[in-house]
Amino acid sequence: MQPTDTPIAHPQVALREFDDGIVLFHPLTGEAVGLGALGLTIWQLLDGRRTLAEVTAAIQAQCEDAPATTLVDTLAFADDLRRRLFVLTEPPASSSPTPTAALPSAHPLPMLGAGEGFTLSLADGTRLALCAGDETAARVVDFLARAARLSPAPTPLPPGARRLLVLTAGGQDVTQSVPHADTDAVCVLEPPGVLHPRLSPPDVAADDLLLVSEPLTGERWFWQQLTRLSAGIARQMLPRGGVLLHSGLAAYFPSPQGGKGRGEGGVLLAGRSGVGKSTASRRLPLPSTPAGGCAGHCVWRALADEATLVVRDEAPHAGGTYWAHPWPTWSRFFGEKKGDGRDTWDVQRAVPLRAIFVLEQGAEDRAEPLGPGHAVALLAELARQTSTHLMRGLPLDEIAAFNRQRFENLCALVRRAVPAYTLHVSLEGAFWEEMERALGSQ
Repeated sequence: MQPTDTPIAHPQVALREFDDGIVLFHPLTGEAVGLGALGLTIWQLLDGRRTLAEVTAAIQAQCEDAPATTLVDTLAFADDLRRRLFVLTEPPASSSPTPTAALPSAHPLPMLGAGEGFTLSLADGTRLALCAGDETAARVVDFLARAARLSPAPTPLPPGARRLLVLTAGGQDVTQSVPHADTDAVCVLEPPGVLHPRLSPPDVAADDLLLVSEPLTGERWFWQQLTRLSAGIARQMLPRGGVLLHSGLAAYFPSPQGGKGRGEGGVLLAGRSGVGKSTASRRLPLPSTPAGGCAGHCVWRALADEATLVVRDEAPHAGGTYWAHPWPTWSRFFGEKKGDGRDTWDVQRAVPLRAIFVLEQGAEDRAEPLGPGHAVALLAELARQTSTHLMRGLPLDEIAAFNRQRFENLCALVRRAVPAYTLHVSLEGAFWEEMERALGSQ
């Protein structure tokens, strides 16, 4: 950006203040950005009237020790926010409904009976019946149900149960399958063959890349619809404080040798892609390991290595306890890392969430407290990764509402009762003992 530019802060961006800094959140992209004191000052001055040169002058007037590079730093900061869509180069247009490209129609398929489906029971008291509205959707629902060890839904549904109808775009109307009064929510899957944009060809210089479309078929289609349905289920938990995170889950239990644990609990093993979440999950000592691991105070068990559904129990006796449910690792069934296709996860078995550990590779094992602002910014990215496929085809106002509610849930998660730590993990050390020490200090 240039010193004469007059960028304006995007009016929909939310600002939240934490003890360790400021977090900006963009509800349309789902991205979070952390700010320090100087970044906050610049943000507050981006009003669409001041040039960046004037913003710099205002900063220098407020801070006597402002560095000589303030203008360069301000330009770079504003340009980074522009690329992330947090600031605009001109005032936003008046609000109006944004058209969304409709998904291609699929061939209508026979509808399943209203009583068929599977029940998902969660620790916050939610009972969700997953029902398919066409044969294509039924394949996806059945696959998820088998991987998550779900049982067939009873007919009629028990009192308080909610029905989530899963349909394929272009199929028949909801009311032809299930009475409208019996359907609480709908999750729409993409039909096989839907066109998706991609960069092509992949083996040329970046300047020569072209955006083309290709049909979504085979394993790639199935994988993305399973992640879309997973996010659709998590969407039903948003009003109750729930969130689906791209994060591993480990449970710990008191051991006969230790006897000093807090009781059964769970921790998130979070971090960027490639940091070693799956490897760390595999390295946790098995319950049969001598001394149980963690200095003999407890034993550990990996429940999930890729995704975790966190829910909040607001019942009077629970006091807002957060519970963590393991979620299937879909890459075990598709892609280069797929196994034999027989993996399952006991999704309905939850553990109370005690802490969040953000993994970093290190020379020695060490756990350090992580500020809530940093934790929220990281978790916002991990949550965004789980819903990318669900966002396709939704109107912008629905995307914004979805992302905004999820961000507020993450803020509440970190602020209420779940502490976060940076966990440095060495190649061969007993990193789980550092987690035990951190849990013991709470």
